Order: sequence, then structure tokens, then C-alpha cells
Amino acid sequence: MLVAALTGCGDSTSGPEVPTSFHLDTIASGFDRPVAVQRDPQGLLLALQAGLVVRTNGSIVHDFRGQVPADLNLVGGLLNFLVVGTRHFVFLTTGDNDHTLVAEILGARLDTLMLTADLKVEHHGGGLAWYQGRLIAAIGEGDSGTGRGPGVAGKVFSIDPSTRRIDILASGLRNPWRIALAGDSLWITDAGDRLSEEVNVLDLRTPGADFGWGISEGTTCTAASCAGVRWPVFTYPTGSGCSTVVGAAWYEGRL
Repeated sequence: MLVAALTGCGDSTSGPEVPTSFHLDTIASGFDRPVAVQRDPQGLLLALQAGLVVRTNGSIVHDFRGQVPADLNLVGGLLNFLVVGTRHFVFLTTGDNDHTLVAEILGARLDTLMLTADLKVEHHGGGLAWYQGRLIAAIGEGDSGTGRGPGVAGKVFSIDPSTRRIDILASGLRNPWRIALAGDSLWITDAGDRLSEEVNVLDLRTPGADFGWGISEGTTCTAASCAGVRWPVFTYPTGSGCSTVVGAAWYEGRL
């Protein structure tokens, strides 16, 4: 089952709504703009947009406040954090939010795996996953209007941390802020523009899908032809800046 997180509208003081069959527990609170939760042998780790990775007791594990912009511009900063065994990876923006950095944390330094410099200050993406010894990173289209052109914009990449080889797995995405791995399937939540929020699926055994952003949005073709587009498996309407799909996690268990 794919569990997707949405940004919503309404009274922010009323707290989150959950189905009656679910029980909601607060395990930590008081954090400013948490963007990712991971676990290592010592417990939970929270990534904060301003550039910190902390424990639930507030103790700092990693500090990237010197690398991320002082002005996060809502969509910049530390955007994702991934734990793979004893290895830690980050996805963040640098400069004036116009550079996107994917790196492995090695002690007190960042080992750059991918650095993009041709994006604007919005729609950075941020999805990270680990598949068969390679890091998967989903890069947004940088407010360019398409994820189908040359360069890195709007694409999913496979990165070998040892050799630095980078391969394109998919294109045609707008703002793939989160991805979730289920076996050989990569589930991609792609924030919409004016029409639709998308959930897309990529079979990692047969890469090369074009998810259409630039000539399609959701299930709507906005060009003369959308031949070859891989259509999303689920969509819902984008509404006045509300209900943007911003997260995904795969859960295999009883409800």
C-alpha cells in the first residue's frame, strides 16, 4: 500500500485528521519544518529544512546550515535525508537556491554525487531511494515548464556512489518531491501545476519512461500528441494551491 502525504487547506490549529481505524501518537514535537524522518540503530532522525539533522531529543547529528541558503524561499534548503545502513545521504539546495546538491555525508564533509546548476529557484524535486547498490535521486524541472528537454530537469537518476556513473531512469516530471520503493517498482509523487497531482510508477527493470510533463498533466494531454507518454496510475485535481502531493511511503503490513 502506498501512503501519500498531502498539504491541505483549512484550520491549521485543528490538528491532522486520520481515519477512525487509525491511532495517532505524537513521538516528538516542537521542530521547525521537518522534511524527512529516518531511523538508525540509535533511533529516529529528523531532517529540518533549515539544514539540520537531529534526534527526537533535539541533539544535532548533522549541521548543513552553512551550505543551504539563508533565504529558503519556501522550497529550498535541506529537502531530503536518507539512511542506508551506516551511510547517510542528503538532497539540498545551495547558492541562491539555484543549485541542487545530492551528496553522501562523510564525517564533517559532503561528498558530492550530483550537482545541478541549471535550475531556477523552484521545483527542485527531492526524492531519494536506494536500489541494488545505487542511489536514486529525483530532480525537479526548475520551473522550466517541461521535464522532457535536455539536461537534468524533470528526471530520475541512478547514481553509483563508487564510480560516480549517473544514468537517467525516467523523464517528464515536474516536481517529484518524494519517491517510494516497493520491490522493483519506484512510486513517484509528482506535484502538479494547475490541473492534477500525480502518482506515477516506474519499473526499474525497464527504465526510460516519459511521464509527460511539458505536453501533459495528469491524464490531460496539452499538446497535439502525447504518444509515448507513461500515464500516472492515480491523479486528483490540484485546487487553489491546496492538497499538493508531497510525500510517499510504501507500507506492507496489516491495517
